[in-house]
Amino acid sequence: MAQRLSIRQRVGKASLALVLAVGLMPTLSVTALADETASSSSSNYAAAFSLQHVDGAATYNAESKRTDFTGGDNYVTSVKLQNPWGSCWAFAATAAAEISILYETGQTADQNNLDLSEHHLAWFSNTHLPAEGETGYDATNSQAGEGMYSTNGTTSLDGGAFYVATNAYASGVGAVLESADESFEYHGKNKTIQNDDEGNPWYYSGNDDWSIDEQYRYYQSYQLEESFMLSTLLNPEDGSLETSSVDAVKEQLVNGRGVAVTFYADTSLPTEKTTEDTAQYINTKTWAHYTYDEGKKANHGVCIVGWDDNYSADNFLTTVNVLDENGNVVLNDDGTPKTKEVSKPAGDGAWIVKNSWGSSSGDFPNNNKWGVDGSGYFYLSYYDKSVDQLQAYDFYTEDYWTESDTYCIDQYDTAPSTEVASTIMGSSVTMANVFEASQDSILRSISCLPSLAGSKVEYSVYLVDDTTKTYPTNGTLVASGSYTANTSGFQHINLSDPVYLAKGQKYAVCEKMALDYGGDTMSYVPMVVATNKQSTVEDPSLKSYTKMVVNKGESLLGVPKADGTVDWSDWTEYTAILKANGTLPTTKDADNFPIKAYLEEAVTIGFDANGATGTMDALHGYVGWTVTVPECTFTAPTGLKFAGWKCDGVTYQPGDEIELSEGMTLVAQWTAALKGDVNANGIVNIVDAQIAYDLSRGAYVGDAGEETLRNSADVNGDGIVGAEDARAIQHAILFGW
Repeated sequence: MAQRLSIRQRVGKASLALVLAVGLMPTLSVTALADETASSSSSNYAAAFSLQHVDGAATYNAESKRTDFTGGDNYVTSVKLQNPWGSCWAFAATAAAEISILYETGQTADQNNLDLSEHHLAWFSNTHLPAEGETGYDATNSQAGEGMYSTNGTTSLDGGAFYVATNAYASGVGAVLESADESFEYHGKNKTIQNDDEGNPWYYSGNDDWSIDEQYRYYQSYQLEESFMLSTLLNPEDGSLETSSVDAVKEQLVNGRGVAVTFYADTSLPTEKTTEDTAQYINTKTWAHYTYDEGKKANHGVCIVGWDDNYSADNFLTTVNVLDENGNVVLNDDGTPKTKEVSKPAGDGAWIVKNSWGSSSGDFPNNNKWGVDGSGYFYLSYYDKSVDQLQAYDFYTEDYWTESDTYCIDQYDTAPSTEVASTIMGSSVTMANVFEASQDSILRSISCLPSLAGSKVEYSVYLVDDTTKTYPTNGTLVASGSYTANTSGFQHINLSDPVYLAKGQKYAVCEKMALDYGGDTMSYVPMVVATNKQSTVEDPSLKSYTKMVVNKGESLLGVPKADGTVDWSDWTEYTAILKANGTLPTTKDADNFPIKAYLEEAVTIGFDANGATGTMDALHGYVGWTVTVPECTFTAPTGLKFAGWKCDGVTYQPGDEIELSEGMTLVAQWTAALKGDVNANGIVNIVDAQIAYDLSRGAYVGDAGEETLRNSADVNGDGIVGAEDARAIQHAILFGW
């Protein structure tokens, strides 16, 4: 996929959260799981841990809180190994994406060995857009230099969050098939191998060049349609289980979407071994995990693939060994391990989770015995006190973007962020991103990011110029609409009437978001925030920071005034106020509004009057668009009438439909208003018959347009001017038609 960066990215098609150190993947449970325990599931574990569904036959039963299935199709791809990087978040997000795509296309994992690139996602999420002086720098790109920076100047694949994946996908950075380019595979350029303690190949080494060429940043095989940012499962006030939140996760699973989730694990990397002696939260006999300590921040990302409401709380740890500050077991005076009792979950029930730490059945580089029977799966208690960042994804699986090889995105919010905050406003404010079309384009859709479920979203598109670009709603309204967002997260809005934008046309995409709260309407602004370079000064342990490039004139905030007008201010000025009053810490920056515009290169249909007078506006569409041929509004030449449109030898009549593959010009065709009046002088005489006869023999010599003469001379309408047409005219002169 080619990249053309200014404000716009050309995407090519290849067929308050925590930065994480590691990750996992999904499965919808089978009915049998409800009665199984970990100890009894070994014989059919692989079959049980698969996303099950048959022809949409799954039904979610709110009373029994489980899923009933009539079959056993598996939509879960194989377990991967994330070594050598702390890229769990990328593996979890990718696993969720793979399940969603397979399920929606109706292909099982056996039918389609779908393998999206975690490497591509992690590399470009952790690599900033080239800045001035760096390879790949584009001086026309207003966002040049935006993105992630490491404090030691080198890029790794460590660290990320699920919204980082969401914004990457929404920005045209993936999801891309690993097979699209060898550099997307999960290894360095030299394929250097790291052996295990016994000298056997274990995984690809981090001591290699894992970079991917900048030209591949905007490569995409599947485009993100929507993400679902779900609520945490425990009530923040009393720690009780929120059944509605649990049901929301199950609903995603029933709809064929794995749910990426973060939690606090004993270790955050597969190379950090957890044993029965050192385990504090995971029972390595049953592979049941429960973080019972309050305040533990998530350090690992995984993907929920199923559930078992009856999974016993007794399968979780109740006694653990005491560890010293170095993680070693503390011994009693008699040499036995010192132990302590820990609480088990408040109730039964667990998620079935796929990890990215390999499996015993995996081939190199994904072979690593971990989880139940070495399968790579484990149980995570509903009541885990560290669970956070639950997110699912939905992709376009039918090609929304027609047959063209690329589409374009106008956007400013490309920086990776781990936090989406909701800034509550006192009035119904309007967010606006102002863009400029860099080529003749068709605006087909826009995006929004409601950060609160149940939000009412209003959107509009205005054409603006240098006078109105700082007062967007004073421009020309060309599209508008509203809807209620049932969930929070990225959402793609298809415009009912696509908008044509000529090259250089400035336009503003405006959005309002509000939520009914206790009978009051609460207006808010979703604010994408990330830690900046100052954060690494105040906390030297931080290994990276994000630079957000927000220029004047890109994002504007409109606040209504008492007289009904709108007071517009630049977002850079508003965020400066937030910094000054302490609302936005000095260690964090806010990006542009998360509003994107998705466009196709325009394909134009022009109209040639062919000797007539008047004008007709061109029609604009895109490759694959079906246009209805219009009526002719040209004023016909004297003595002639409209006979149709012609292009490349094909004649079209008004009402015909044409599927566009490229630009075209329809040439008006004229014929005699009076039948047989070949020369259009108002009478039919022997001259007309002679012209028809000459045309039939290829002997006509004259100044008049031959095509129009032929249309008029073809009096029998067979598309050919022959001697019979000349004789018919002679006959009409003597005896009439």
